Parts: sequence; C-alpha cells; structure tokens
Amino acid sequence: MTFDRYGMLWVLCNGGFARQNYAELVELNTSTNLLKKLLYSRTKDASPTCLKIDGNGQTLYYLIMVSGKMDIGAKDLPAATLITPQSGQNFYKIGN
Repeated sequence: MTFDRYGMLWVLCNGGFARQNYAELVELNTSTNLLKKLLYSRTKDASPTCLKIDGNGQTLYYLIMVSGKMDIGAKDLPAATLITPQSGQNFYKIGN
C-alpha cells in the first residue's frame, strides 16, 4: 500500500499465493472511502508485487518478474517494462 500526492490510497493485491485470481491495483479515495480505480493484470501469471511510489507521489513502481512503472493518472497497467533482468535472473524487491 502507498499514498499518492492527492492522498489517494493505492493497494496492490497479488492474485493469491497460487495466482488463482488476476492481480488488482486499487485506488481508494481516503476522504470518501470509495473505490476510485480498479486495474487488473493482463494474465494471472503476471501478478505485480512490491508497490512503491516516487518522492513526488506521482509515479508508481512495481515488479512483475521485471520492473514496471505507471503514472497515477493511467487508465490501465502499462504493457512496457522499465527494466528487464538478464536471462535467468529476476528482481526480488524494490528499495525505499
């Protein structure tokens, strides 16, 4: 979970331990407690983890075996990756 520059709460739900569900990235309005945005991963196997936000509260970063980023105003999870690891390697965490 993380807060953006507007006080919205972003929650990353990974789809379950066995990836039985599609992952969800949820934006909640903390003033009204209402769902503002709900984004789904493209496949069940591509469940994002390690949600972080930049110092400006504008850009979200996450891992889906590769490194990705998304502007908080985006309407879908982006298909492009930020950084792709070398063959046989995966990312484990994103630092603070």
